[in-house]
Parts: sequence; C-alpha cells; structure tokens
Amino acid sequence: MGDKNNPLGPIPSNPGIDPQFLLWETPIRDWAVKQGIQDETMANIPQNFDDVHLPSYIPVIQVVSLKLV
Repeated sequence: MGDKNNPLGPIPSNPGIDPQFLLWETPIRDWAVKQGIQDETMANIPQNFDDVHLPSYIPVIQVVSLKLV
C-alpha cells in the first residue's frame, strides 16, 4: 500500500488493499467513462517527441512604460 502521508512517493504495488480504494476508484472511473476519458495505456500515450513546446517558443514580455491613468 502507498504512504498517504507521502502522495508523491512510489506508486502502491497493491492499492486495492486500502479500504478506501474502491470508495474513490469506482466513482471516479464511472465519471471518467461518462466523460469519454480513456485509461492511459501504452497504446494511447503519445510516444513521439514534442517539438512544439520548446524554450525557444517562450513568449518574451517587455514593459515599455508604466504610465498611471
């Protein structure tokens, strides 16, 4: 079971042993299905390199005047 005090820790090897698991997992999965959200699997997770979100495309903002109106 995962450590509830460390949510950024390792993924639980058997989350189903937590008595709260089904109380959260089932309604959330039902909601996701109704929203058309698929489980992420290796078949639907993008595998290509992202060539759009690069540091060279970060917008540059320049303040040219601080005129109070």
